[in-house]
Amino acid sequence: MSETKQNPLIGKLRVVDGLTVTLPSGGLLYDEGVLSPEVKDGEIRVYPMTTREEILLRSADGLYGGTAINRVLARCVPEVLDMSRLFFNDVDYLMVALRNVSYGSSMDIEYQHTCEKAKKPREYTIDIERLLKSAVPLDPLTATEQYEVLTSAGQLVALRPVQMLDMMEMLQPRPDMTDEEAQEAVFTMYMSQIRSVDGHTDRDMIYEWLEMLPTNDLRTIKSHLSKISDWGVNYQYDIKCKDCGETVTITTPINPVTFFS
Repeated sequence: MSETKQNPLIGKLRVVDGLTVTLPSGGLLYDEGVLSPEVKDGEIRVYPMTTREEILLRSADGLYGGTAINRVLARCVPEVLDMSRLFFNDVDYLMVALRNVSYGSSMDIEYQHTCEKAKKPREYTIDIERLLKSAVPLDPLTATEQYEVLTSAGQLVALRPVQMLDMMEMLQPRPDMTDEEAQEAVFTMYMSQIRSVDGHTDRDMIYEWLEMLPTNDLRTIKSHLSKISDWGVNYQYDIKCKDCGETVTITTPINPVTFFS
């Protein structure tokens, strides 16, 4: 029997064991089969990228189609069993954690303040770990209640956060969209965040119900969704202008094209 030949080059690589983080969702509201049964209270292990994953994230087609992020997270966060059904706010958080464990906690960005002394962009260092620690968690005590709303007819609508698959679908550019396709896109957006209506989960039934729903009820659902989506990574970051000394709040880059460059 021949022995498996070991590659001495790989044996000398410095292997980073990974980073344990807690998803902002706390693992709440997920259907069975999205997260591994081993995930408790949203604690999940993130492993650093290899050269293969980095190349994937530099593929523009894969990025904008969502396939690159799916494949990279599937390799680096194996405790997520179904990446397409991961809540997009958790995906955002995992991308920040992946950046941290792969490249370190410091990230340099360029920013030009609007003050008179600022004549050109200056370089500032962002602490990635601070972004992770400042993430807003989903309240476990009221999570279920937050994602429920009553219509004027007293029907209980169970909502859910936007999933990865639905978000990537909504972000696809469609310059030649017809009126009918635009209407379909709106319905798809709302459908993606409705888990059930009065306990019914049949998607065709819910779609038909949504078409007949009074406008005022739809506005109520839309308003409710906007109020409960403020959890996850907070990309606001305070820096001190290197020209005038003023403390400025900036929004850190979230586009994977720049975030992993």
